[in-house]
Amino acid sequence: LHDALPICNNTAQYGGCAYVEELSYVYFYSGYIKNNTADYGGGIYTYGDFVMEGSNAHLSNNVAKYDGGGVCALGEYGEVRINYGKIIGNKAVNGAGIYWNAYNEIFGGVLNNVIITGNEASGIGGGVYVADDRYVYVGGKTVIQDNTSSLGTDNLNLIGYDSCITHGAVDY
Repeated sequence: LHDALPICNNTAQYGGCAYVEELSYVYFYSGYIKNNTADYGGGIYTYGDFVMEGSNAHLSNNVAKYDGGGVCALGEYGEVRINYGKIIGNKAVNGAGIYWNAYNEIFGGVLNNVIITGNEASGIGGGVYVADDRYVYVGGKTVIQDNTSSLGTDNLNLIGYDSCITHGAVDY
């Protein structure tokens, strides 16, 4: 999705804007994914690779009935890389900004120079929810702040003994 027009007001069970299938790849460079609704992944639901890159890429005001208001990342092979961009004002039960969970150790994630703010979880992880011993690299000038959740911490939740943030700093 390069210089895409806004992708708005869609409804689906998985991925209000897009469902990324296993071993598939979606590259989102600029534009808006906003006001979409799904049971899982209000904006994006991915089992494959999802790359969001560019300061003009926005995931905003998407709603998931369960997990991942902005992005719900699951699966065996996928990786989510977000370089620049904004994830703002999304809602979900868990992981209102991003919900990260996977079934093997290959899966990981990157947050680099990303702004994640104003997301609201009625459960755990207003900004980012990392589950089941997964890792996420956070670097650059990533800001995760002013998110809310009813349980756990508002901005960043790590679930599992080996879940971790590596090689970077986060301002929250």
